[in-house]
Amino acid sequence: DAVWGMIQVEAHEALLIDTPLFQRLRGIFQTGFTYLVYPCAVHSRFEHSLGCLHLAGRTVDRLRRGSCSQIDEVARVTVRLAALLHDITHCIFSHVSEPLYERDERVEGARSEITKLFPPDDTPEIGAAEAVTFSLVTSDRFAQFLEEMRCIVGQDRLPPEVSPTDIARLIVGLPPEKHQDRLY
Repeated sequence: DAVWGMIQVEAHEALLIDTPLFQRLRGIFQTGFTYLVYPCAVHSRFEHSLGCLHLAGRTVDRLRRGSCSQIDEVARVTVRLAALLHDITHCIFSHVSEPLYERDERVEGARSEITKLFPPDDTPEIGAAEAVTFSLVTSDRFAQFLEEMRCIVGQDRLPPEVSPTDIARLIVGLPPEKHQDRLY
């Protein structure tokens, strides 16, 4: 990586990175149309997602070495996957293209369902891309893919307690279902 140097990915993360859905992020600019004014501003969502994975991993590992012993292996893997996948459904030109699909009834429905998960006094603005990502990560197909990854890499590397729901919850700013006191 141009910023972080060598980034180490785990076997299950490599399987996700190798998917066409993730690889397409190479062609989506993190900076929208900025590259038209500043030709060197060509940072992609692919690079950004790898950087987020790396920083989330460093942060969690540092906390685990310190006084945060409640961050177990399941939490570590979940946080890293949430960081890796948080932008997986961004479209061309990133947030600039969201008005093209944000009023789709499926996106509106996903937003409505996500908002219900938050406490009544905390109603965040959920972007269209985040709503689509939440729907993707909580889908039956993604759960099946996660199980297929477990079969390939083993349960010791991708524990069965790592759930798509918890990954999705972290992406939109919610704590894991069973650990409401842990907002990573």
